Amino acid sequence: MLGGNHEAGYMAPWYCSGNSELYKEEITQMIKEYDREVEPKFVHYIDNVLFSRAGLEKYSAEFTEQLMDHKSNTIKQIADTINSMSFDSMGDSISAIWCRPFSYEMYSKFVQIVGHTPVMAPTYKDNTWILDTFITDRYNKPFGIPTLTVFDTDSYLIEFYTNSELYCSYDRLHWKTYRKD
Repeated sequence: MLGGNHEAGYMAPWYCSGNSELYKEEITQMIKEYDREVEPKFVHYIDNVLFSRAGLEKYSAEFTEQLMDHKSNTIKQIADTINSMSFDSMGDSISAIWCRPFSYEMYSKFVQIVGHTPVMAPTYKDNTWILDTFITDRYNKPFGIPTLTVFDTDSYLIEFYTNSELYCSYDRLHWKTYRKD
């Protein structure tokens, strides 16, 4: 399980829209218990693919690499370093739980799979797939193309399903040609 901005909003001294002030203490206790049992991560990796709530922005990821002082930083080292950070340190707009890929250049050393930024259809940018396609407006009315994505971390084949049927698939050589229909 990945830690996100709404959980951090209960654990850190800053506010996150949509969080409950009325039930803040109870929710905070539930998150602490969950944290002890599951040890959620801000960043997860499988093979050479990074998964996070919002993605790693290029300059902060490169700064993290410099702090690690390794000649060849592996995906594991980067993930472990970010996961050792506190909720408080995740309050910046370029953190792995708040980043908005369209506002920043993304870290492209590894493929990233992210959510957090609503898109009408799966979107590819800077070696990053932005997949938050289940969108509702302020009245809780859905819009966009609800899409289930299957990503093979070995072959880098990505498949998009809508209404339980394969909509399209792309191998890594054709990612840049992906079009949102």
